[in-house]
Amino acid sequence: MPIKKRWLEINQKNIKSVPKSLGVYELGSRFGNVIYVGRSRNLWERLNSILTNEDPCFLKACFFRYELISGERNCCLREKELLIECAHQQGKLPICNNKVPNCKEL
Repeated sequence: MPIKKRWLEINQKNIKSVPKSLGVYELGSRFGNVIYVGRSRNLWERLNSILTNEDPCFLKACFFRYELISGERNCCLREKELLIECAHQQGKLPICNNKVPNCKEL
C-alpha cells in the first residue's frame, strides 16, 4: 500500500513542517512518479539535505511525501514494501534505487 499522503513540493516551507522522527519517504518526479524510496532516523534532516544535494537523482525530485514509523526494523520493512510495490507497478525499482534493503540484521 503506498504512502497515503499527498505529494508536497520540495521547498524549505514544506520541509520545515516535517518532524525530526523515524520514517520512510518517497521522492517524486514532476510527473508524480516515484523516483526514490528511502528511510531515515530523522526525516526532517534527510529531506532538508535534498535541497542542497547535487546528486542527479535528487535534482529530478520535485515532490515528497512521508510516513512516520516506530522502530527501525518496522521502518526497514515498510521501505522494502514500498520498493516492492513500486517495482510491481512500474516494472522495475524507482530509477534512483538500486536494491531492496535486507532487514534481517535489524
